[in-house]
Amino acid sequence: MTALVVPSFENIKGFVVEKGLQGLSREELVKHPAVIDFFRQKIDDLRRNLAPHEKIVRFALIPEEFSLEDGEMTPTLKLKRKIILECYAPLIEDMYRDIDRTGRNG
Repeated sequence: MTALVVPSFENIKGFVVEKGLQGLSREELVKHPAVIDFFRQKIDDLRRNLAPHEKIVRFALIPEEFSLEDGEMTPTLKLKRKIILECYAPLIEDMYRDIDRTGRNG
């Protein structure tokens, strides 16, 4: 399983300051190794008690929330999966590229 994750930038302010990353944009933060590792640890902690088929194997951080304005959500705030898949296709393809048949990173 893979996931697109939008960080709550407000909630990670302390971490960003602690790591000296406060001058970086959202786009830079979601690509920074320290931020990626931070979220990898959080996801690993959350998935400990899940069955193998429920566990997130790969994830990608994205800098902006899904929105009505970008056409990624309906007026009732449901995700438009087709639009999201089209918009983030390269990122999603990258997540699956290195996963082998056992579901582990390659």
